[in-house]
Amino acid sequence: RGAAALSCMNEQDAYDLVLINLGTPDQEGLDFIRKVAADKQPHSTIVIVTAKTGDESSALQAMKLGAAHFIIQQVGYFERLTHQINQAIASENLRRTNELRLAMLELEIKNRVTMSANESKSLFLANMSHEIRSPLAIIIGFAEVMLNQPLQSRENLISIEPIIRNAKMLLQIVNDILDLAKVEAGKFDVIRAKILLPEFIRDIMTALATLASGKGVRLSVSAPKPIPETITSDSLRLRQIILNIVGNAIKFSPTGAAVEIAIGLTKRLPGKEPLLEFRITDSGIGITAKEAEGLFKPFAQADMKISRQFGGTGLGLVLSKQLAEALGGSVVLLESTVGSGSTFVVTIGAGPLEGITFNAFNFSVARPALGAAPVKIEKSLDGMEVLVVDDGVDNQMLIQLYLQSAGAKVSVASSGSEAVEMATHHSYNLVLMDLQMPGMDGYEATATLRRQGYSLPIVALSAHAMKDVKERCLAGGFSDYFSKPINGVEFIKKLSTYGSETHA
Repeated sequence: RGAAALSCMNEQDAYDLVLINLGTPDQEGLDFIRKVAADKQPHSTIVIVTAKTGDESSALQAMKLGAAHFIIQQVGYFERLTHQINQAIASENLRRTNELRLAMLELEIKNRVTMSANESKSLFLANMSHEIRSPLAIIIGFAEVMLNQPLQSRENLISIEPIIRNAKMLLQIVNDILDLAKVEAGKFDVIRAKILLPEFIRDIMTALATLASGKGVRLSVSAPKPIPETITSDSLRLRQIILNIVGNAIKFSPTGAAVEIAIGLTKRLPGKEPLLEFRITDSGIGITAKEAEGLFKPFAQADMKISRQFGGTGLGLVLSKQLAEALGGSVVLLESTVGSGSTFVVTIGAGPLEGITFNAFNFSVARPALGAAPVKIEKSLDGMEVLVVDDGVDNQMLIQLYLQSAGAKVSVASSGSEAVEMATHHSYNLVLMDLQMPGMDGYEATATLRRQGYSLPIVALSAHAMKDVKERCLAGGFSDYFSKPINGVEFIKKLSTYGSETHA
């Protein structure tokens, strides 16, 4: 009966084959076919209609309603039925195979489009990073050079400090955007190594003390229970997380408020590595439960009024959370009360702690002196001849100032081809090579010199901050790589290790 057949169909998602005789009473067979044909489920059921001689019109009607085949019951019926069933199943298998191939092809095309879009986005962000970092490097560099000029007045020192601080804030925004893109594209790497925890905490709190002092916020750090002297993690990324979260706490706290940081180990779960916890409590503006729902979404802040009042891109929290997760932990908002403040908890994997010494530590946060302090560059490059290759006049001037203040004799080339010519005919202890130049770029110039047998140090300088740029440089013949903006003291210290070798 057709009704019984429909009941079976409802109990099972699909049959590979349905045989129905139109001789069922009250035209239930046609009703069954009509309902099966109207079914919009993705499963495909083959319906073969069988009828006695004289029922051809009903069979044709069944075909119009969606039946796949019909066979008349007469001599040889079973042989034809078997043949028809085999044909129908083979046809259905072919159709399903083709559908699967089509679905796989569509998925492949979609993946290619997605990969192409990601590559385009990464390329755009890399170029954007380069174009923004280049002028920022000039601003920060020349401002730091000004600090080293003799007889600076107190007013000048105080004026220079905001220039450097705000330029570095803008640089951090660019870095956050670039890092977020790396995380989303799956190109983010974690480099775990031993970290001397007390030294790390003191160093990062010194950096935060300047921000807190400028805002008039009291900053305190404590470790209520003994903590390990060393952990295993990525110090650069951990520093980035803490600077973001504590920096936010300071930013959103009014003058005279307090930000407290408590450091300790969480309870270790079976089979899991121990977690180091930073509990950051502020007495700032706080947020509502509804605002907290969008707290970890990219480019979002809890309230547009907050963005207008305090600034920011809304990237810090989402990036910190993703970085912490990459380090085996997380970032969570533990509690927040409007007008009273918030508590965030940062956790990261501490690595194996067997055999590690635990001690109680007292961390004091020194209030920094007002105004930026001059940074003295040692005369550690005396006697060295350095070729600076850069097509930007401002970059040439800045690097030349750093090198000359360290005692080096400096020559300048404005293109890759000019650099090859000068390095071929004169002995230099060191070549500083920009990567992105018109005509012959830094990659080609370095490759040319290496082919000619030039064996002395060639150091890459670039505003690009992507890891693959550094890898390409080291694989392409460069001795080292510096990302702009450079820290003058560290830059000179590193260059001094190349000694006073000359071109043979």
